[in-house]
Amino acid sequence: MYKHILTAIIITLFIGCSAPSPEKLPTWYTSPPQDLQYFYATGSGINHINAKNNAISNLRTTLNYNLDKAFLDKTTKLKIAQNQDIKLILLENEKFANTITMRGLKIDKTDIFKKEHLVLIKLSRNLVFDYASKLSTKKFEISKARYESYKDNIAIKKYTFLLDEMPDYYSLASLLEAKILSFNTYDFNEEVLYLDEIRSEFLKLKQSISFYILSDVNSKIYVSAVKDAIIASGLTISSQPIGDNSLNIFITSKTINSQDYTFNKSKTLVKYRTYNQDKKEVAFRQHTFIGKSRVSYIDAKNQSAVYQKNKIKKLGVYNFIGFNQ
Repeated sequence: MYKHILTAIIITLFIGCSAPSPEKLPTWYTSPPQDLQYFYATGSGINHINAKNNAISNLRTTLNYNLDKAFLDKTTKLKIAQNQDIKLILLENEKFANTITMRGLKIDKTDIFKKEHLVLIKLSRNLVFDYASKLSTKKFEISKARYESYKDNIAIKKYTFLLDEMPDYYSLASLLEAKILSFNTYDFNEEVLYLDEIRSEFLKLKQSISFYILSDVNSKIYVSAVKDAIIASGLTISSQPIGDNSLNIFITSKTINSQDYTFNKSKTLVKYRTYNQDKKEVAFRQHTFIGKSRVSYIDAKNQSAVYQKNKIKKLGVYNFIGFNQ
């Protein structure tokens, strides 16, 4: 009996040793290489083209993740405050990762595992750097030149410039990080210093400017739209100035009512005067708004206030009240 058991054990061991080893995914697929020349990514699919497309998608996702990580972990060379909202930078990161050209892409390795096609792709770090540089260089030069031309303006004009410039800040910050991700040893000091400076200046101005809006009785209807637009721009409305750069706006108007066929017509000339803390006029602009109504002149004037709101939206509030001319 023991002889039969021993024979069975030997046969089992023999069968186990002679059986083929289970298939394994290639190491390059489970642990893609990392070096200073290329970005790598893997992908699988039902055929070679499908696998390549999935690998490209994975490469874009990885680039996006690494760009985001630099800002989320605050490892970027830029100054990122603890409470800084970086959502718009993250959107620019996503845009960059999803639009970068893949024309220089190379297939490094291929294999088939359980009928699945596997590929390893690589994208030159030079290509990523050049693509980010192409998008950023001209934008950076124009932005810096414009900033220099605005440096000596009064605070509110510098703020309005920087308000328009901040979308470029988000874009340039993302592109800068893409270049750093490609070549961390490159000298980025000029760009870093400029981007840190404009953001710091923007925040400093934001904390030193407030508006107080006054009007005569006839013009009260035109106040709220101006207030709302200023608040939407990031500044404060306050009866007490928050700093030396705070301003007062005085709105006056003259209304003429008339009949236009079956309509009540209200035509109002509205004047916007802005004064600094020394009571010196620093901006002036006037607009004419016309409203019509079959109901009443009051309703017609309410319609004219709607036209004012639309014009503020079209021109921008600071251009509307006399700045940026």
